[in-house]
Amino acid sequence: MPAFFLDTPEILPLPSLQAYTTISVLLLSCSVWYAFQVTSEPDWKLNATLTVDVTLGTEALINRSLETEGGSLLVSQGLSGILSSINETSIHLGFLLDSPVLKRSIDILFLMLNEPLCVWTLINMAYCCLILLGKVIQTLVFGELRVSEQQHMKDRFWNFIFYKFIFIFGVMNVQSMDEVVLWVSWFSILGFLTLLAHLCKDRFEYLSLSPMTPKWTHFRLLLLLSVILASSFSLFVVCIVIGLHAGLNTFAFMAAECSLVAMRTLYVSIRYAIHLWDLNHEGVWENRASYAYFTELIFELTLLFIDLLHHLHMLFWGNIILSVASLVILMQLRYLFFEINRRIRKHKNYLQVVRLMEANFPMATTEELEKSSDDCAICWDKMEAARKLPCSHLFHNSCLRSWLEQDTSCPTCRTSLKHRTEEDLNEDDNLNNGTDRDNNRGNGGRTNFFHFEGPRYASWLPSISVEVTRPLSSVHLSPPANLN
Repeated sequence: MPAFFLDTPEILPLPSLQAYTTISVLLLSCSVWYAFQVTSEPDWKLNATLTVDVTLGTEALINRSLETEGGSLLVSQGLSGILSSINETSIHLGFLLDSPVLKRSIDILFLMLNEPLCVWTLINMAYCCLILLGKVIQTLVFGELRVSEQQHMKDRFWNFIFYKFIFIFGVMNVQSMDEVVLWVSWFSILGFLTLLAHLCKDRFEYLSLSPMTPKWTHFRLLLLLSVILASSFSLFVVCIVIGLHAGLNTFAFMAAECSLVAMRTLYVSIRYAIHLWDLNHEGVWENRASYAYFTELIFELTLLFIDLLHHLHMLFWGNIILSVASLVILMQLRYLFFEINRRIRKHKNYLQVVRLMEANFPMATTEELEKSSDDCAICWDKMEAARKLPCSHLFHNSCLRSWLEQDTSCPTCRTSLKHRTEEDLNEDDNLNNGTDRDNNRGNGGRTNFFHFEGPRYASWLPSISVEVTRPLSSVHLSPPANLN
């Protein structure tokens, strides 16, 4: 949703949305007036065989494409049906051309589509309508955007512009202006849907923290997600139609972008459904954490693999191995490899922690729950069933599992729970107690044992254990002097 970019003149000297809309309407009006004046001249005549020529040219182009690529009989029959529909439409248009008003409108549109200045005016007006649509969606669905949402939108917007610029001029190596306009139009629609999908995700994460959100707010956001998902599937159909003419590589490039938008939207929709089911579910839904975690895992890995294959396709297609664009693609590939590796390691760590939790953190008894009589420190709800940690703190099973997805320490006292079994804890206690007794007997001092577990904060930090012994200083007091 790029509407708010026009409301930040401190970043770029852009006009406000109202001024930009007014200028765009004036430019379009001038273009229409110019086309009206030109078509009013006596020597202006619209070629009556234009539609037939376009149809015959399209048929010849498709036949050459099918002969070059060896198209199948099924494709040929499908395209023949499309051409028959075009011919029928042309016949109907021939009857409609008898209307003077319609004929003048077609003349004006034909001139504007062939005049360069008028074409740029139409493109500018299309972007203005897209921005106005985004502003309307923002007002009706999201309202005032939060500061973090605006910052995320700006970052994603400029990243999208940068990478698609590299794709158009570095990967596809587009030369003609017509192809540039078509690719820019395609990515404008995709970028619009992508920004909306990311904004829905940010707003869902914000609403999931508030259980008192009105139902109308959920309905509007879910309706927008449905529209985005339907639009992405419609664009996928467009990819198939264009891929039949332009080839498999073009279809793969376009389909990858549509798939990324659809997968992001579907992920937010499923997470939203899980959240709403949990809100309307009576009591504590123990399996909520598992459903949410594995949904996130599957969709994140799917998105990363689709993006990885898309960039590999860009790298090895078009002979760009030694170009500047390949450097950007290689940097993105490096990032994607790192993210996939990080996500897999995080999943392995999660499984290890869950096994540790189920094996070593037993369910609290009824007496322990009554004795504690506290709410869960994670969700602040009453605990009818809970797990007991070695530090004697109690938590809901689902809440503790959700917490262990992000951290491997006790939510209350921050005691480390990773790679710590009961036997290890007992051995450490016995070792520390024996060391303390030996040190106390040996030098009559006091020993402190400090442990820093670096991997808890960063994977490359080491684990360090330091033992500090402070001897007790003996103070000998002399008896007071005999004043006598």
